[in-house]
Amino acid sequence: MIGGNFETVTDSIEIRKEKKFDRMWRAGEGGSIFCIPLILDGVVYISSFDSHVYAIDAKSGKKVWSFKADGLFAGYSCVENGGIIFTGSYDKNIYALDARDGELIWKFKTGGKICVGMPGLSGNLVFAGSQDGYLYALEQKTGKLVWRFKAGSEISCAITVHKNMVLFGSHDGYYYCIDKDTGKLIWRFKTGGEIFMEYPCQVYDDIIYIASGDNYLYAINVKIGQEIWRFKTGKYGNSAAPIMHKNVLYHLSRDGILFAISKEGQELWRFLPGSLVGVTVRIYDDKIYFGSEEGFLFCVSLGGEELWRFKTNAAAWNPPTLYENVLYFPSMDCHLYAIDKDMHEEVWRFSTSSQVVASVPPAYEAWEAVIKIKREENEDEKSDGEDRYTLNLMDTSSDTYAAKSEYMGESEYASDSGYK
Repeated sequence: MIGGNFETVTDSIEIRKEKKFDRMWRAGEGGSIFCIPLILDGVVYISSFDSHVYAIDAKSGKKVWSFKADGLFAGYSCVENGGIIFTGSYDKNIYALDARDGELIWKFKTGGKICVGMPGLSGNLVFAGSQDGYLYALEQKTGKLVWRFKAGSEISCAITVHKNMVLFGSHDGYYYCIDKDTGKLIWRFKTGGEIFMEYPCQVYDDIIYIASGDNYLYAINVKIGQEIWRFKTGKYGNSAAPIMHKNVLYHLSRDGILFAISKEGQELWRFLPGSLVGVTVRIYDDKIYFGSEEGFLFCVSLGGEELWRFKTNAAAWNPPTLYENVLYFPSMDCHLYAIDKDMHEEVWRFSTSSQVVASVPPAYEAWEAVIKIKREENEDEKSDGEDRYTLNLMDTSSDTYAAKSEYMGESEYASDSGYK
């Protein structure tokens, strides 16, 4: 213990972002699942760190087909109405698969890994970003390159398509708006940190709501890229996309907070799950669903009251997809779960080809926390000072944090004695 009053200690914590946030590019192989399930005609589609895309019968939990790539899948897929699944892999390829049998239709090679962000669809085009910093616009049927746009850094952000605009963020801190037909820049909005939202942003009344690693949630005029308001979320950045429901914005912060925020940017309430929370929420029948680092799927009311939770055996960052009163959601414990929405009991679970949990870098390794404890002035020594302890933040799966034991002992009390 550094001090007996925990609240005093936490109030004195200074959080500094010391490193580039690159967690998404350094995952290891295994059977873990990081995606939001797609469901089409009674079939559930997921991708996995074991380099497979799976099609699973929604009723029985039995495998319909699987497709193997040359690199792991650590991100989201989308599906075109005609039955084509689009996804990207660590092997640098964007894939188009036939949803009926998993046959490869085409693949397109980029210059870097592809992960996390969901591709976007519009007309005959599919849009996807890459670690190489390019946003690619490809023909859905053929995979032919139509145009590409170069951002200032890696792209791991989901693609939002709104009217004639393609919108996405980059690790350069900018949120971009691109003309979907020409690939030309319409506007860009600067934030103070990397933008890596895994799920598409939403546009309401010409306002798009985005979140940044700089600890702010932004409301931006989607036509001109002008800020309307910003909301401070915490100290460890944001990776979740805010979701609007009945004029309330619901947002998950990397500090482990579910916020309810008004359209004007005012906090209505917050819910504390107890650990790092997922990539976005899903709302069904006025109930909020989201996952957490501790492996829980949470169900919370629109008023912020916990209704129930379901436990898996590893992190479960993704919210569920609802189909015929069953919630389908994956876990890093190498399983896809199907649970009854009303009884919240397991219906079945599906195992991937490997039961080895994939390694993922610690959640907060890019940040450093310095605890500052003020010392009261000593009547005898007439000095004041500050004890500083630097913490190396570990993964939230650990029960404790490790301290570097850097006692600085520097006095910031300046006394003018009259002597030089």
